[in-house]
Order: sequence, then structure tokens, then C-alpha cells
Amino acid sequence: MKEEDPRVPETGTYAVDYRDGSVGQVMGCEGGLVQLRPLKGGREWDCPPDAVGAAQPGEVLRERVRELNRQSQNEAYAQAGRVPFGEPGKPPAPFAATVDTGDFPG
Repeated sequence: MKEEDPRVPETGTYAVDYRDGSVGQVMGCEGGLVQLRPLKGGREWDCPPDAVGAAQPGEVLRERVRELNRQSQNEAYAQAGRVPFGEPGKPPAPFAATVDTGDFPG
């Protein structure tokens, strides 16, 4: 892949998607787009070669710490028998937006 486009980081290395700052592992190049996979694994996303660059070690570390914090928080919620944002697979329930102002002097 590196031979095709010198702007594209090598497969297996880490790269930054400059469009939103996401860090991912370079999985290959398909249809002229770089395929990146999140460090935690999961679904790849496509990035134009001019919007991707090699990730610095600090950027990779920051993303790994961010993911570990997410996992830790989710585990804490699971142990408490709660789900962070509603039930799994469902959006959070809306809350009443009305306020009783009867106690305030008017």
C-alpha cells in the first residue's frame, strides 16, 4: 500500500483521521480510501488519503486511556445494576421539562 500512495501510512501502523481526530489502526486501502479500525476493535471506517497521517505515540496512548476509562465506567455501571444511558439498545427516556414554580415568591 505504501508504494501506491506515499501519503498513506503502512498497514498495521496507527494513524489519525484529521477530519475528527480519531485514532485507528491502518487495515488497508480500498477504492482509494484508507481503512482504519478503532483501537478497541470494531467496525472500520474509510478516510481519504489526504486526511490521514501517522499517529504520534502520545495520540495512541491517549486513545487507549480514553477507551480504558470508558470500559471501567461501563463496568462500574454494570456492577451497580445500571446502564449509563437508558436500557441497552434503547435511547434514554425523555424527562419532564416542566418546573413547578409554586414555591417561588412572585
